[in-house]
Amino acid sequence: HFSPYFDFEIGVPTNLAIDALALLFAAFLPVDIAGRLFLSLVIGFTMAAPLFLSKVVHGKLTIMGLLFSVFIFNDAFLMGFLNFLFGTALAIFGFGLHLIMDKRGTNAWKRVLVGTLIAIAVFVSHIYGFAVYGICIGSYYLARLGFRDLKKLALNAVQFIPASILLALFV
Repeated sequence: HFSPYFDFEIGVPTNLAIDALALLFAAFLPVDIAGRLFLSLVIGFTMAAPLFLSKVVHGKLTIMGLLFSVFIFNDAFLMGFLNFLFGTALAIFGFGLHLIMDKRGTNAWKRVLVGTLIAIAVFVSHIYGFAVYGICIGSYYLARLGFRDLKKLALNAVQFIPASILLALFV
């Protein structure tokens, strides 16, 4: 009997950014180089995300976007929470992309489709990033629309349904 020694448990498929990307990189690079590449990607994403959002919101790079680079080597980074940092940076990039599509008047369903793909990628990277993405999108529409246009609020909430279903199934 193996049962005392093995336990089969299915959990929420989150916190997997390094697993997915390092596995992809390891297909053509040595594992230590793949890990270093992911580490560099985390640093680059963490620095580029606020710069990108600053450019989208203000139309130019601002000092606030640049000041964030001071906080790249923070406690989360030093303790190795790379999935957390990657997921959060991905959420900020996703929010910036959503703002671009909204400003350009992109079809709402196209925005929801792209947002759904981003939400799933962020969710799989880290659940905290998923929360940050949801708060950003929700705050943006609540500040812009209030509760006047519930149809538009509901439409933009649709992008969170697939990842929320995953979360509900595995909790």
